[in-house]
Amino acid sequence: MMRMLIVVYLWFLVLAGNAWAAPEAMITLKLLDDEGQEVSGMPVRVGFFEGKQNRGITDTNGMFTAGGHAISGQATFSVMEDGWYYSHGVFTFPKAGQPWSNAVSGDKWQPWNPVVTMVVKRIVNPIAMYAKHVKTMIPTTNVAFGYDLVFGDWVRPAGNGVVSDLVFRIDGHWEDYRNNDSVLRLNFSQPKDGLVPVDYEVLYGNPSGSALFMPRYAYEAGYVSSGRWRKASMQAQTDDDRDGVVSDTRQGRGYLVRVRSTTNRTGVVTNAYYGKIPDDFVFGAAGTNGGLLSFTYYLNPTPNDRNLEFDPKQNLFKDLKPMEQVREP
Repeated sequence: MMRMLIVVYLWFLVLAGNAWAAPEAMITLKLLDDEGQEVSGMPVRVGFFEGKQNRGITDTNGMFTAGGHAISGQATFSVMEDGWYYSHGVFTFPKAGQPWSNAVSGDKWQPWNPVVTMVVKRIVNPIAMYAKHVKTMIPTTNVAFGYDLVFGDWVRPAGNGVVSDLVFRIDGHWEDYRNNDSVLRLNFSQPKDGLVPVDYEVLYGNPSGSALFMPRYAYEAGYVSSGRWRKASMQAQTDDDRDGVVSDTRQGRGYLVRVRSTTNRTGVVTNAYYGKIPDDFVFGAAGTNGGLLSFTYYLNPTPNDRNLEFDPKQNLFKDLKPMEQVREP
């Protein structure tokens, strides 16, 4: 609360025309592509929350240096250029928010002119995919149900799907919002099917860095055949204690998936379909009539093609409702 009051007061001084100025900051932004090569000649923007942005071009080493008055101890930067995915990020000076005697030397934020690296990605080969935001109900608690990624529906008789690509089950109990315990389980139909967790940076609740924040290509190996996530609330025993909360899902984690795989006699995968689930699963507490389930997925329609670069203009689902549509690459 005290920090908020200080920031508001400082903003008031600036707006009122007071001679006081926020400490200066300087950073050098370095751009690398997803192959680790420096990106030169790229237009960039760097701002310090002072009402203007520094615009420039990266040099032969992929660098651009910018400075300004940073009232919050943060610098924002972004790249938007034809042929590249939009990228953005924020750098916070390490001691911002602490007493300025520790964060600022003289009238400069420390460290002075750090090199901040950001990865930018080219638009290479966007393809048509099955892409859908799913918000549904697992029909019944303690019973497994298959979901068909091509049909975008539960497998019959719960829906119109045919192949159980993802097999979900929710177990648990619900008493009230302070007393419940649920477990979401995911299994697969084929022995070599599975998922691989992928972690990425999050900024203010959204992915940071490149808009293509998941891998461009699905992995060839590393898939596990099941997943388990628990969500629970346990009421405190006394008024002095806090309610207990358990949640295995989190921001900044997605999954690569492999489905419909077949193998040769030695167990090597010879045919499979690859896709991605860019966010963690969201599920509601298990009740007598199942539980809420929400996730977004992209599935490459071509067997053995691991390309996961989606063209939002080529969704193979043609009649999606607005809430089911996806726009990310």
